[in-house]
Amino acid sequence: MCARAREPAIIGRIPMVRMPRAGLARPAAVATALALGGALLVGCNGSDAPTTSTTSASSASSSASSASTSPSPSSSSPTTSAYVPVKPTFPAAAKKQTDAGAIAFVEYYWDALSYAWSQPDSSILDGLSTKQCEPCASFDATAADMQSAGHKFDRAPILLLSSEIVFNTRDEASVQTQVERTAASVIDQQAKVVKTNTSSKATRVLRLTWSGKWQVAQIVEG
Repeated sequence: MCARAREPAIIGRIPMVRMPRAGLARPAAVATALALGGALLVGCNGSDAPTTSTTSASSASSSASSASTSPSPSSSSPTTSAYVPVKPTFPAAAKKQTDAGAIAFVEYYWDALSYAWSQPDSSILDGLSTKQCEPCASFDATAADMQSAGHKFDRAPILLLSSEIVFNTRDEASVQTQVERTAASVIDQQAKVVKTNTSSKATRVLRLTWSGKWQVAQIVEG
């Protein structure tokens, strides 16, 4: 999210796990990953976004800034999850500058973010946001750090519960979403639990810009 998105947290403030790029993850980085669920769930400016009647549900991924995280009973406890993330396909509708296109793009973004953290695969996020989107940059860095450290979530860390258009003008649009940070765990290369998120829900508004394609320009509290 904003500067706060870099604090350890989860949905509610959905975490962004900042793992060291050259080896084992820093404890704070892991907490941030958990906060991943929290980072996105924490708004940058606290402004309220208007709601509309157009709603679509989807099983996607979400994110937030700091929130509560609960350590696993034992950092050496193996996870029993056999979750295999499925790489989302960029929808054709998301290539159009329409209300439906903006919603489809946002739903894809959440799915891609969840995949990036659970595969892990940071490359799927390339080009989905502008350089000005601080929360997005933090999420991208988390994916890259987790990939480098060999850490990942043992299940989808974010679920998109609903999405609706707020407005769509010539060069920008705004989509309000409700996301859930799941009780997913960060595991290492031996499938041992590093930390576990606590489940929570939040409303986040994704502000988009159009320049031949949609990109996330900012993520704020709804």
